[in-house]
Amino acid sequence: MLISRDSIATPAPPTQKQVQASVSSVGSGNQKLLSVVLALFATFFALTHFVRDHYIARASGYLSSDHRTPAPIDFNMIYLGATDLRDHYSPRDPRRPTKELEKELHTTAAMYFPLFTGLLYVPLTYFNLKTAQVIWLTMSLAFVIPSIWLIAWLSSRRTGFVEIAFVTFLAISSAPLRFVLDFGQVNNFILLLLAAAMVLSEHRRDYSAGATLLAAALLKPIPALLFLPFILGRRWRVLVGAVGGCAGIVGLSTAIWGWGILAEMIGPIVKYSQSPFDRPINQSIDGFLLRSFTENQFATCWLNNPLLAQILWFAAAALLMGAAVLTTLKRPSNIVLNCCLWLSLALLISPISLEHYFVWLLMPLCVLSRQFLEQKRWFALSGVLVSYLLLNFSPTAIESLSRFQHGLWMLLCNLPMFAILALYGLTMYALHTEQSLVNDEEPPIFAKG
Repeated sequence: MLISRDSIATPAPPTQKQVQASVSSVGSGNQKLLSVVLALFATFFALTHFVRDHYIARASGYLSSDHRTPAPIDFNMIYLGATDLRDHYSPRDPRRPTKELEKELHTTAAMYFPLFTGLLYVPLTYFNLKTAQVIWLTMSLAFVIPSIWLIAWLSSRRTGFVEIAFVTFLAISSAPLRFVLDFGQVNNFILLLLAAAMVLSEHRRDYSAGATLLAAALLKPIPALLFLPFILGRRWRVLVGAVGGCAGIVGLSTAIWGWGILAEMIGPIVKYSQSPFDRPINQSIDGFLLRSFTENQFATCWLNNPLLAQILWFAAAALLMGAAVLTTLKRPSNIVLNCCLWLSLALLISPISLEHYFVWLLMPLCVLSRQFLEQKRWFALSGVLVSYLLLNFSPTAIESLSRFQHGLWMLLCNLPMFAILALYGLTMYALHTEQSLVNDEEPPIFAKG
């Protein structure tokens, strides 16, 4: 049987749209591969440099008492205070065994932290100071790893390699993270608590979110302002979780060390929080106004009028807080962006906002970057990038130069403050222009099972 050539079905040639779709899919695949390769190389080199210069070098310097390695001053102070706490000595007891060590280290036992902070630091006092410094350095860096993972999920609702590499690169390249290590501060752990609280709140685990956020606020009071967006959004279970967490932590620490020592520590804490802090390392609005309108040893003030400084601070705080309240009431559902807004606000209006606190801003930086990138708002995205660069500028590097102690040159010593103010405005802009990302993916550690 002969079959004619015409009877054989021949496939139709591809249409122009099909060809374009095929080409675009190949192009997008190549772009994705290129982005993964670039992210891999950038993260690898940044991470290698960071581990070598900021972990291995520091740990070796601590153990060998190398004077070229800067001592973690804040950790040493808290270590001495926690040692007194472990031995049940009050901060005013002249029999404190740490007095000799204070003279040797040229420092003093820091009792400017709540009694329950001892739950975190007292276990380290069973090691000698050098070993405790290395342990805390390791723990501080270890806190960053899950923080990066959680922030990557918050910013894109997935934890792909590119997202994690992006957050990792921003984290290890930031000056605030190095400041945390320089001083031996607790802010990396607070970053982890803040990120965990946001992820828990996104999964409507409000009791756990409240207790976690409360733990962060007990270590540093600034994150306490993040309860306001939950209150404005009427998520009362977060407050119930916070109250329960507070009762548990305070009750446990008081049961261990007693109420008497707690009462003696309240006075120094209140006195420290109320004392003016006009050093350039304080990048809050209050710090800026103190340097600008009161006599100080760091700059020539524009006008010596402390009352004017207080009035301007109150006006700025009221204006920024009022705008934040109105924005949150308008967009209460996006709790992550709202908390990013209130975190920036808290750092601005706090009496003391030090450079190593800014590691917490890794969360709004990543969340805003992802949203503006997906919305193709390039101008806003460039604003986030500039803010990140300004946060990496340390005013302490130029505070001793006479030029930057007079006139408008003083503004250059406040670039991180302007960066936080920009993040505040960009977060408010993001809330007003948000496009909800609908994705039910949950990170495995919080997955329901």
